[in-house]
Amino acid sequence: GKELLGKVDNYDRYPLHLACGGGGASLDVIKYLVEEADGDKGIRLLGKADEYGRYPLHLACEDGASLDVIKYLVEEADGDRWLLCFRSWMRCHQRYLTGKELLVKANNRGSYPLHLACQGGASLDLIKYLVVEADGDKGKELL
Repeated sequence: GKELLGKVDNYDRYPLHLACGGGGASLDVIKYLVEEADGDKGIRLLGKADEYGRYPLHLACEDGASLDVIKYLVEEADGDRWLLCFRSWMRCHQRYLTGKELLVKANNRGSYPLHLACQGGASLDLIKYLVVEADGDKGKELL
């Protein structure tokens, strides 16, 4: 059932991590995994790192996901922070990474989404998106 969407494997990876990092990430599958996870879990999965400090965004960049997939992961992380607050005022104090914060968050090996996208053979449009969206000077530092 849907409870499996919120379960991790031996490496702290959720199904969302595997879908993002499986090569040829499907936007439809990723949306389904985020939207169908019980309660707020789908929203929080965007900001969950695996055992190696890799977020779904890291895995998608590393494995050559499309610009549409990357935009979804970044924009959904931004928009759903507020959705959490509207659902329950008790959760507003919890700290969730925004999409832009995820863009400048390194994994355990020090690689940022931009590094991983370059390694994964990303398109010029995707590289430009990552640089522009990575808040000002911090994004330029990653170059």
